[in-house]
Amino acid sequence: MSDAHVCVCVNAVVLAATIPHLDLMISLVGTLSSSAIALVFPPLLEIVTYWNEPHRFGPCRWRIGKDILIMLIGILGFFVGTVTTIIKIVQAFTERQHPEPC
Repeated sequence: MSDAHVCVCVNAVVLAATIPHLDLMISLVGTLSSSAIALVFPPLLEIVTYWNEPHRFGPCRWRIGKDILIMLIGILGFFVGTVTTIIKIVQAFTERQHPEPC
């Protein structure tokens, strides 16, 4: 194994051991990255790639509208997922600090 691989593995173990509610942190990272990778970047790259070739966008440039709609759905998912995850993180940490009496 290379030194970089060992460092990544050790860092993963340290983070898993030190971060409470790691599942919520993984959910936050997934929300931040997955909507951008799946729904924002591909349509943006299609627009940028074919910008100088307007015939590629179809009649009335309907593909630009489709791409913008997909990006808006991705941005909406990004915000909704991020806000939901942050609310869950705040709830998890405030419940831990203020346990309910028996």
